[in-house]
Amino acid sequence: TRRTIRNALVDLMSEKELSAITISELSARAEINRKTFYRHYRTISDVVAELENEIYWIYHIFYKDF
Repeated sequence: TRRTIRNALVDLMSEKELSAITISELSARAEINRKTFYRHYRTISDVVAELENEIYWIYHIFYKDF
C-alpha cells in the first residue's frame, strides 16, 4: 500500500504542483480510502520524505563507488 501511495503521488506530481495535491485526490489515485492513507502517513509531506529517502538509498547503493 505504501508503494501504491508513493507511485500515485509521483503520477500526480507529473500533472500538477505538489502544493495543489490533496490527500483525497491522492487516495483516489491510489484507489484507497483516506483512512488507509492515514494508517500509513500523516501528511503528503511524509510521503515526499519517504520518496526522497528511497531515492537517496538507490543512489547510494548504485553509485557509492564513484
